[in-house]
Amino acid sequence: MKPTLLTVLLLIGYNQVFAQQTDFQISYTVEQKSERYGEGEVLGSNSIPDESVSNLIIQLHNEGSFTTSEKEGLFTYHDLKNEMIFKYSADTLYGAVPLFSVLDYRIAEYKNRTFLTNMLQAGGVGSAFGSLANLESIFGIEDQKNNIQDSIDVKTIDNTKIYSFNNNELVRVQYSKTKVPNDYVESFAKFLTYKTEIHPSIKEDLVKTKLVPSFIQYSYTNVAIKTINTFRLQEAQTVKNEKSDILDKERFLVQRNTFKMGGVIDSMMNYTLFNTVQPIDSMLYFNEAKNLSEAGKNLSGLLRLFEYLLATGNQPTDQIREIIPKQAADSLLATFVFCLNSPKSKEEAESKILQLNGLMNQDIIYGYVMNIFAANYVEPIDQNESISYFYKALSRNPDITGAWLDLGKIYASRYSYDDAWKCFGIMLNLKSDHPMAQEIVDRKEKLKENYPDYFKIN
Repeated sequence: MKPTLLTVLLLIGYNQVFAQQTDFQISYTVEQKSERYGEGEVLGSNSIPDESVSNLIIQLHNEGSFTTSEKEGLFTYHDLKNEMIFKYSADTLYGAVPLFSVLDYRIAEYKNRTFLTNMLQAGGVGSAFGSLANLESIFGIEDQKNNIQDSIDVKTIDNTKIYSFNNNELVRVQYSKTKVPNDYVESFAKFLTYKTEIHPSIKEDLVKTKLVPSFIQYSYTNVAIKTINTFRLQEAQTVKNEKSDILDKERFLVQRNTFKMGGVIDSMMNYTLFNTVQPIDSMLYFNEAKNLSEAGKNLSGLLRLFEYLLATGNQPTDQIREIIPKQAADSLLATFVFCLNSPKSKEEAESKILQLNGLMNQDIIYGYVMNIFAANYVEPIDQNESISYFYKALSRNPDITGAWLDLGKIYASRYSYDDAWKCFGIMLNLKSDHPMAQEIVDRKEKLKENYPDYFKIN
């Protein structure tokens, strides 16, 4: 089945698996308290002390992945093998996001907060974001030039290990006598990396003990609010769980409105994750382009060829050369060919967008392809309008692979990393060998190289 914009892919079918798997399961009671930093004022409505208590179940899988559940029946599965995060219940898949979106967000926020912290400190104002050790704890990003790791003080008092930085306590931990089995140590490390605000060097220390912490308390400051999390161990044991491989189950998908760009992104993310994308038949495009041109619809024929080019990355050079010369007697074709040259100024871009809009307002077969060109021309001027143009094209044919890279880069520039990496993932799922896909592959490899703790599985 080929998806279209208005096809809401709510039900994905595949074989359900009832096999069991052996996991190492850790259960904690988690207490969370927040207060205004420096004032001791507890947050809450009507100045009532605000403190929450919840149960956290961590299922460590022996391939380096893990699943957490903070509410009964709701799960978050960090699939390290497939580099995805799934949120689901027994019958509903609520979301699927690439792991890279988490790291990209953390890197961007860490850099922004560090920059603001340095500015505030230089101005003598202080910092609403806490120390550099605090920032590295929140975002799990360790900057070697800050040398925070060597400045963390560690001492043990009554079986409690206390980690401090500049006399401010970061973490205190006690250990049980239960060992984390060797097969699950890497999964436990990934849980700490993705789901706790503990400094990377302290996380490394916790993992090296290979013992289940019976008590963990850590605090961090985020925009002048201090949060204290306390984990108290309930139990830790090896258990048999029903295999929860999302790709092997029937799931009802919840997604955004497909009449907007977010809905198209969700629909295509879900579709390409759970379905084998069929290769594009070049002759279907070439023959249709030839027939359209021979019928006097030269622009439609050329647009069909460009649609093939954008979807596959392959250049139908010979077929394009057969149509281009006909612009001498075809004003519509001539206008489009003129608009193909990238504008060199804002004024030229606006002029060409106006001409493209004029062409798209006419009844031209495959006219929606021109939205891709308009989207790229208007992107430096108005990103919202650019997204609107991409929507008009991808809602008609979401298989236009190359467009997903450009759209993803727009979302990344807006710090919307979930949507950015969904777009990048769609492109790779559609055609991983597309020439433009190499940019995404390089980006992934760079993140893995610079931040291996988020990805490596021993």
